[in-house]
Amino acid sequence: ESGRDEIYVQPYPATGARWQVSKDGGQWPRWRGDGKEIFWLDPHGTLMAAEVATGQAFQAGLARSLFETGITTFSERFAVSRDGKRFLLPLPVEQQGTSALTVVQNWLGAAKR
Repeated sequence: ESGRDEIYVQPYPATGARWQVSKDGGQWPRWRGDGKEIFWLDPHGTLMAAEVATGQAFQAGLARSLFETGITTFSERFAVSRDGKRFLLPLPVEQQGTSALTVVQNWLGAAKR
């Protein structure tokens, strides 16, 4: 409808109702584990978030930018921890260092805490 990718929410099964959450484009939406917030990437690679209420009627708060990700293509994915406080993102090549490598084992187990 806007001529670009946007983030929408609709009930399942579909009733015909839907609500636009993003205003300036977005892709790769992710729900916070408790369903009270949605995260997505805007066209410039900024991680965006909006609080939502899913009671009798859906309501989305104002979208806010969290931080620049450095993601330049939408083929790169990201993950959000269940509490919405930690993010797993690919590190852009131009920001990668060559002097150190950190290996995190069992990161999925730590994300569940």
